[in-house]
Amino acid sequence: MENEVREEQQPKRRMPASDRREGILEAARLAFSEAGYRDVSLKSIATRAGVSKAEARQRLALLSGESSTPQTSAELAALAGQMPKDPLLRTRLAEALEKENKFTEAAAAYETALTLNPELAPAALKLAELHDGPLNDPAKALAFARKARDLAPSDPVVAGVLGGLAYRSGEHQWSYDLLTEASRAAHRPARVLLDLGRAAYSLGRLTEARVAMENALQASPAPDPQASAEARTFLALTAVPAPAEALAQQTLAGDADNVPALMVVADARFRGGDTAAAVATWEKVLGLFPESALARKYLAIALVRDPAARSRAYDLAFKARETLPDDPELTEAFAVLVHHRNDHQYAVDLFLQAAAKRPLAATSLYCLGVSQLALGDTDAGRTSLTRAVAAGLNGTEAEQAAKLLQ
Repeated sequence: MENEVREEQQPKRRMPASDRREGILEAARLAFSEAGYRDVSLKSIATRAGVSKAEARQRLALLSGESSTPQTSAELAALAGQMPKDPLLRTRLAEALEKENKFTEAAAAYETALTLNPELAPAALKLAELHDGPLNDPAKALAFARKARDLAPSDPVVAGVLGGLAYRSGEHQWSYDLLTEASRAAHRPARVLLDLGRAAYSLGRLTEARVAMENALQASPAPDPQASAEARTFLALTAVPAPAEALAQQTLAGDADNVPALMVVADARFRGGDTAAAVATWEKVLGLFPESALARKYLAIALVRDPAARSRAYDLAFKARETLPDDPELTEAFAVLVHHRNDHQYAVDLFLQAAAKRPLAATSLYCLGVSQLALGDTDAGRTSLTRAVAAGLNGTEAEQAAKLLQ
């Protein structure tokens, strides 16, 4: 115990200055190695640059941000001229050029760094962001983002950038998968959440899209005013019950391809009895979002009454159910289509599944009754047909129901 006290009372030895410097340099080397830079040592730097170790130490401090000298692009370009094979130095030069808004020169420096070290994922990511932004070259942006993903397959930042680019290139399912992965990170930027909302909606995942947009509005830092306005408009257009058609028309006046607004207009047309206009609008939505389960769902519902279109309606409903397996409205429409294919047992199962969540329409009750009778379940079939008539069944189906009941 006394020994322990004496040891605590003894003054702590100070590390020699030379050891402290070497420790700093070793930490810098480690950081550079983790960033993808290989073979960092004072000896190798000094040998390549043709300078003393002291000068090499000074340059290493400059690269690590420890130098008090301003790291301008001119200073870093001069160093890069003396050390042309140093990828990390090229990266620092690119960063400086980017801060000075010299985006073309910055991209060239990042590309040089990536050429010197093909495993430098941060350089590939920066090139993707530059080409997606000020350089406005989506194809190159996507190519560099793919390379960054190959180099850093578990990096959520890379997944977020690539997910946004995939969405804008029309790869909606891939985009959704990437952005879902990126959104699981501890820090979720507003940009990632906005892109996730867009991607989710493009597939017909409305609930997920609304949650992502709401989270984007609450993110820190907040999205820019334009993105915030987009998120609020999206939430208004996808609200339940549906907003007034006037809001949708106002949105379409500024953006003719705004899909939530198109969906509102199509729904209004369909409920108003203009099925042809509604179908044309949903077809336009499918042209913009080919994998939209919502557009497939409503098109199937609109086409289910047309015998000539039932084959396509079946395909649309079948695909929509992959994304919306528990949607009772879609399940009911699909049951009608299955009934018309004479798959009576499957039709009955689907009708009962839908009926557990919402009352069936008169036509659906009629189809359910016919399928039950076809299966030999006379009592259930008569009950369903009776309910169909009471629910307002009309036309040929009403006449047929009356005959079956007799």
